[in-house]
Amino acid sequence: MVRKKSRVRQSIIGRITRMAAHLIGMLVLGLVIAGGVLAWRLASGPISLAFLTPYFETALSSESGAFKTVFKDIILTWETTKRAIY
Repeated sequence: MVRKKSRVRQSIIGRITRMAAHLIGMLVLGLVIAGGVLAWRLASGPISLAFLTPYFETALSSESGAFKTVFKDIILTWETTKRAIY
C-alpha cells in the first residue's frame, strides 16, 4: 500500500515536471522566434514607436512642470555600421 502511494506521487511529480519543462521550452522558443522577427524587421528598416510617445514624454518631463519633453516620433533602428574603438 505504501509503495502504491509513492508510485502515484512520483507519477504526479513526474507529470508536473514534464509539463513545466514543456512550458518553459515553449516560452523560450517563442522568445527566440519573436527575437528573430524583431531582428529581421529592424534589418529591413526603422520601426516607428509612435504609440509609445506619450509614455516617453511623461517619463522624461518634470513632475513640477519646470520643463516638458516633446517628441515628434520615436524610431527604433538597428545601426549596422561597425564602430571600432581605437
